[in-house]
Amino acid sequence: MDTQALELWGNTFLNAARGQKLMEEYSRMMTEGLGSFQDMFGMFHKWWGIDFLFQEIPGYFTAYLKAAEDFQKMFMGGIFSLMSNPMGYPSSAGYQALLRDYEELREKTQRQEEDIRRLRAILDEKLSAQGEGITAFQNLMKNQAQQFQDLMVNFSRLFSQAGSTEAAGGQEKQAREPAPKKRSPSKRKT
Repeated sequence: MDTQALELWGNTFLNAARGQKLMEEYSRMMTEGLGSFQDMFGMFHKWWGIDFLFQEIPGYFTAYLKAAEDFQKMFMGGIFSLMSNPMGYPSSAGYQALLRDYEELREKTQRQEEDIRRLRAILDEKLSAQGEGITAFQNLMKNQAQQFQDLMVNFSRLFSQAGSTEAAGGQEKQAREPAPKKRSPSKRKT
């Protein structure tokens, strides 16, 4: 078999398949609209047959295409959003909703502050009653300690007076009684 004939038929079928695919893509783009910037760029590649160049291009070119498409989306979205809402201020309906939320939160805060004041007053009353009880207990302990100290002072005075009279009385007794005599060991009864 002749290889050149096979190559010719092969290239013919490949070109026919590529043409068919191209026609399908064009018809899809016409029914759906032109699509994105990348779709139009891809159509340009296929129309002029430079697809093979972009298959070997490094990743930065695909990043460039992605950035260009994002810029297009941002530009179209940004312009229309600025026209509908200049300077980023909320709409009047949004402002009214924010105002209602603010008023509700302010009323809730006032109620909570009043509850806090009332609870603090109750707590202060209980603490003052408790403080009075503690003060009374401390005074009672001081009085008992003072009474105990007075009792101990009186006992020490009493015992010191009793001890001094006994000591004085014991010295008088020793002065009145003669000292005991010692026996001599020489005399014994036999």
